[in-house]
Amino acid sequence: CYSLERHLARVRGYARAHGIWTVYLATDSEKVLDEARRSTEFQFLWLPNVTRQRATPARIIDRTVRRRVATGETHLSAREAWQATVDVMLLAECALLVGQMTSTLFRTAISLRAAACDCVMPFASLDAPFCSDYGVRSGVVRAGAGAGANRSFWC
Repeated sequence: CYSLERHLARVRGYARAHGIWTVYLATDSEKVLDEARRSTEFQFLWLPNVTRQRATPARIIDRTVRRRVATGETHLSAREAWQATVDVMLLAECALLVGQMTSTLFRTAISLRAAACDCVMPFASLDAPFCSDYGVRSGVVRAGAGAGANRSFWC
C-alpha cells in the first residue's frame, strides 16, 4: 500500500485548481488512516470499522467462503461485500480518483462513473495504466511492489 503522501502528491494540484479540500479514502492500511488523522491539509472521510482483506494474512477467498458456510458465518462475507460496494459507489462520486489500477475497486469506480456520465473522470494510477480487458491477463504493473518484467494482472 502506498503512503498517503504518495497519493496526495497527485491530488494537490487538482484540488487547488478546483477548490476541493475533502478527500474520501478507501484503503487497506491503518497506517494511511493514521496519517489522515494527523493531516491538517485536507478533511478526510472514510468508512469506519471496515475490515479490509489486506489487513489480514493472505487468504484464498474460496476457502474463506467455504469455511464461513460451514460455521454459519456467511454474514461476515455479506458484510464485506456490502462494505466494498459502498466504497466503490462513494469512489465513483468523487471528483478525482488516485489509486492503483491493479485494484478491482479502483477500476470498478472508474467504470461506474464513466457509465453514469458517458465520460472518463480524472484519475491518476500509481502503479499501472488504465486496463479494462475484463477476464484477460493484460494489465501491466509499471510501479510499486508488483513492478518488473512479466508482471501482469487480470483486468
